[in-house]
Amino acid sequence: MTAASVVVATCNRPRELQSCLRSLLAQTHPPTLVVVVDDAPGGDHTPAVVARYAQLGPVMYVEGPRLGLAAAHNRGLREVTTPLVAFTDDDVVADEHWLQRLVEAFASAPDVGCVTGKIVPYELVTRSQVLLEGYAGYDVLS
Repeated sequence: MTAASVVVATCNRPRELQSCLRSLLAQTHPPTLVVVVDDAPGGDHTPAVVARYAQLGPVMYVEGPRLGLAAAHNRGLREVTTPLVAFTDDDVVADEHWLQRLVEAFASAPDVGCVTGKIVPYELVTRSQVLLEGYAGYDVLS
């Protein structure tokens, strides 16, 4: 199966990043590399989280340019050599089949250039979460 790497943009959310990295290292199609781009470098927490997960799998830390998400993604791309790259954020917990399904989608036809996945809330516990999903959810057909 085709090699794929993952670029994760983060900005001062070490707790969320831990959950994200745990889910990425548990993929049924293991990533060749997970690049964590810290778009708020300077603290100790994010590098420490990445160092801990780098002991468990191919995870690396790079400092971002502090210019936002697109710049962080571009910074991460400079570290990747695989033919496929998936992007996600630090507050995402990926389904265990996420990367496998993305790779399969690219293999499904020769002209596939980009694929996306379904985004569902991690939880719907509070009234605010339910309202946000009802009015601004990503699973709405238009």
